[in-house]
Amino acid sequence: MTRAVDVDEIVELIEEATLSLPGSLAPDTDLAGVKGLDSMGLVSFLGLVRDVIGVEIAPKELVRCRTPRDVHAVIAQAAAR
Repeated sequence: MTRAVDVDEIVELIEEATLSLPGSLAPDTDLAGVKGLDSMGLVSFLGLVRDVIGVEIAPKELVRCRTPRDVHAVIAQAAAR
């Protein structure tokens, strides 16, 4: 079951997946500079999105995302399908 999610929750999920300190990322953080957002971090993030939000997205859907705000938009779009 999918549910509504805000951008701050996406930030928290990215922090969890990348083992970043809570509060170290913001909605407009450049994801290219996030340590831990490698292939394993991405797999962890996608699993969290599936488990916590109830949305399945493919890694390729995140390729153009530059910030957590962009990721939020992709997840919101996927949830609306």
